[in-house]
Amino acid sequence: MLQVVDHDGVGRRMDFDVELLVKLVWRGRTLRWIDTQVSYPTDGISHFRMLYDNLRLAGMHVRLVLGMLWRAPLLVWRRMRRTEPPPP
Repeated sequence: MLQVVDHDGVGRRMDFDVELLVKLVWRGRTLRWIDTQVSYPTDGISHFRMLYDNLRLAGMHVRLVLGMLWRAPLLVWRRMRRTEPPPP
């Protein structure tokens, strides 16, 4: 995971987790989901900045779509290899 952060770079705010997960999948890592209980205090402070963070998220999505198009042949090949039946 740190290799992705150091080499590829990921967002530093609200775009961090999504970008990191996508780039880990691109590197062929298997993700494991763990249920986690989260609670937000009613009087808590939000660090979300409406305009700035939405612009960052939109830019991240554009970069990830372009990156996916570049990697599409490898991703399809990997998926096909995983679903092929084993040789007799």
